[in-house]
Amino acid sequence: MKRRHFLGASLASLATISLSPATALAHAAAGESERPDAPRVDLTRLHFIVDEPSLGRTPLWFILDSGCSICRTAYSDLRSRAALHDRTLATFQVRFVPVGDTHDSAHAAARAFVAHSMEGFFVPGWDLQPAPAVWQTVQEDVQRNTAATRALPGYPAFVIEGRPIKLGYDGWHDLSDWLSS
Repeated sequence: MKRRHFLGASLASLATISLSPATALAHAAAGESERPDAPRVDLTRLHFIVDEPSLGRTPLWFILDSGCSICRTAYSDLRSRAALHDRTLATFQVRFVPVGDTHDSAHAAARAFVAHSMEGFFVPGWDLQPAPAVWQTVQEDVQRNTAATRALPGYPAFVIEGRPIKLGYDGWHDLSDWLSS
């Protein structure tokens, strides 16, 4: 490999996969330019809530945990943008996927499923008394979601089938740019 090509591949690796310089050089020497361990989520295993009327047809899976303050901020921003009929967001059907790694966040996710609304997710004092069989089904949905998203390093996560997963939330403009790309 010529030095010029090697350096070009090294810089491309750094820019596209955010690796340390030493790791990027190793990937470039091996001819790798993509992150080999990118997280994946089996969307067919997820149970979701569509909380907003949507005209869009492309599913946007929004995976969130109630114990995550960034998730709450992202949720609030998405609800605000939906209320304003944002053009970028209007092309998607937002599917909220509540997960729960802790007892409190699992309970919040279960409340959302029982209520068929994300409002239950964020209102801790909301007491719902479903039948025991319903409650068990809901808890299984939460456990299935949590297990299916275990490969993700954190929340929130945004998934559009066929595209790399967007992890984290750096504000509406960053998400809007990702949605538009």
